[in-house]
Amino acid sequence: MTDEELLAELAGMLDRVDPVPAAVRTAAMLAGTFLGARWDWLELSPLAGVEVRGDARMWRCGAGVIEIADRVCGLLTIPVTRAELHSASGVVVVAVDSVGAFSVRLPAGRMRLVLHRADEVPLVSGWFR
Repeated sequence: MTDEELLAELAGMLDRVDPVPAAVRTAAMLAGTFLGARWDWLELSPLAGVEVRGDARMWRCGAGVIEIADRVCGLLTIPVTRAELHSASGVVVVAVDSVGAFSVRLPAGRMRLVLHRADEVPLVSGWFR
C-alpha cells in the first residue's frame, strides 16, 4: 500500500466516522465569500435505481449527469468555459467537448465539480464520491 492509498483510506474512514458538520461547511463557504470567492451552488443528487456497471454511481444536477466508476464522466446540458475537478490531490482542469461530454481520471477520496460560465459566477457542487 502506498502513502497516497493509506491517506485516502484514512480520509474515507474519517468521513464516515466523523463527517464535517453542515454548519462548518456553510461557515467555510461564507469565509470564501469574504475573501472574494463567489459561486452558485450546484446541487448533486444520487440517481438510485439506475443500471450501471460494477460499482459505478450516477449523480444528476441542473447542469447534467455525472457517472463515477474508474473515471469521472459526464454530460453537461449548460455551456461552460472551463470545468474543474477538485480533490485532495489538487485541481484538475477537465476538457469538455462541444456537446458537453467530459471524462477524467478518478481521484482518490472526495471531490467536487466546478463549472465556470461566461460572464457568470462559477457553479460549485458539494463534496461527493
